[in-house]
Amino acid sequence: MSENSADLASDAGTLVTSNRSRYFQIISVTLLVILLTGFAPTLYLRAAFDSPAIPLYLHVHGAIVTCWFILLVVQTSLIAIRRTDIHRRIGVAGAILACSVVIAGPMATMSFDVEEAIFFISWVVWGNFASILAFSVFVVAAIHCGSGVRPVVRSRDGVVDMVSRANAQRLLHIA
Repeated sequence: MSENSADLASDAGTLVTSNRSRYFQIISVTLLVILLTGFAPTLYLRAAFDSPAIPLYLHVHGAIVTCWFILLVVQTSLIAIRRTDIHRRIGVAGAILACSVVIAGPMATMSFDVEEAIFFISWVVWGNFASILAFSVFVVAAIHCGSGVRPVVRSRDGVVDMVSRANAQRLLHIA
């Protein structure tokens, strides 16, 4: 009886992990579709919609953010198929791209013509800056968690150090 319940628990754990990965995969694809659909008239399919010209920095911003969402789909797909080895290797490029997103966001936001609609623009500007701040915090947390460095606090003679988990084992054997 206990073997069967262990098997069921193991199967349930796999099912939950699989469903969770699938959830993030679906959400990331949905976000990419929203991005592509929403910006098709002004960025991707401008010629078909007879849209006015946009400055180069908005093309750069659009390319960076589009690459970010494509990377999000790729990364969640890799996790869903349990290819964390590739996910981690691509994560380095993702960290660099994330820094570009942090630069490109305010670059596009600060270019608004303030005289057009001051109330709307003030909300957009503050909303974008809050989003970039939150995005930056999440990126730093993701880089920290994915780097393999887990902070471990140790105290020796009143001195507190932060060391990696690998070094913590070595230090515990020495101390």
